[in-house]
Amino acid sequence: MILSLRNGLQIGGVPFVLDASRPEQFAFASHAHADHCGRHRRVLCTPATADLARSRFGKSETITLVFGQIADVEGTEVTLFSAGHVLGSAQILMTVGGQRILYTGDLKPAGGKTAPPAAVPTCDILIIETTYGRPEYVFPPVEKTIGQLVLIIKRAFIRGLTPVILAYGLGKAQETMALLEDQGFAFACHRSVYDIVEIYRKHRLPLSGAELFSADHLRGKVVMMPPGMSRSREWRSIKNPYTVFLSGWAVDNSPHKLAVDLLLPLSDHADYPQLLDFIEKTGARIVYTVHGFSELADRLMAAGRQARHLSGKATIDMLTGRDARPGNTYDLFDQAEKPRRGRR
Repeated sequence: MILSLRNGLQIGGVPFVLDASRPEQFAFASHAHADHCGRHRRVLCTPATADLARSRFGKSETITLVFGQIADVEGTEVTLFSAGHVLGSAQILMTVGGQRILYTGDLKPAGGKTAPPAAVPTCDILIIETTYGRPEYVFPPVEKTIGQLVLIIKRAFIRGLTPVILAYGLGKAQETMALLEDQGFAFACHRSVYDIVEIYRKHRLPLSGAELFSADHLRGKVVMMPPGMSRSREWRSIKNPYTVFLSGWAVDNSPHKLAVDLLLPLSDHADYPQLLDFIEKTGARIVYTVHGFSELADRLMAAGRQARHLSGKATIDMLTGRDARPGNTYDLFDQAEKPRRGRR
């Protein structure tokens, strides 16, 4: 059973690529962020991800499954489960050669206002995203961070400033508005944020305070804008902006490095303790970590668990964790390497 990292993750015997960002004939998209989805011919995903992907990447043939639905997809049994990351985000559980393989994609166990908590399916082999896979990444409670943000917004209004929240246009921006909804704020949303708001509303998440950005109607409103918009027409029309960037990287970054006034630790990913807790609950005997850092896999190995951090263009035997060398095949059950016929 071979796992390759090329454009996304490819598992031998599975008919689709996992989270490919460049076009593929058939791909599973865990969610609609550009580093996990693209302009594929066919896409396996949740209905919400299909709507978001259509808006961002254009039309594709889609196979949509709701959470918990068991389906046979070209000979592979699959089930999707909530990942808690953004609207529509899903983990996928695949049965391959008698092995239950769980791929999490981006993961937030607690979920949020706009995504249900992540399920914890049991599995034999776990492939888990570990963006914050270092011990120093421990996020404060969301309630504490939002309390700070509310205070900052109110102070900005008192001082005659326009609060500008910089948050990723899909997921973080909508989650932030939902978390602030009971404060009665009105939000002026950059077009890229507002287009996603309308899809959230289609999926019964009203975000009632969100409006499309208008330079003539910013008084008393919180501006929601994706990062990197400092040269945009909308940005240039904001008078006296006070900028707040929301990111998990706030744990160790200075706001001055990002040219913002304040950096607050709000993430739609799991922190280090949450990753460890999730791994234990799955009961996986083999763990592969992807993205982020290798320290989490190192800790698991030190504790006696079979684990490995995958990076670059690795090709491995999933049952042993060994590099798969060209010219060899791998028996699924005894993992013995066998030269192919005609090769010596």
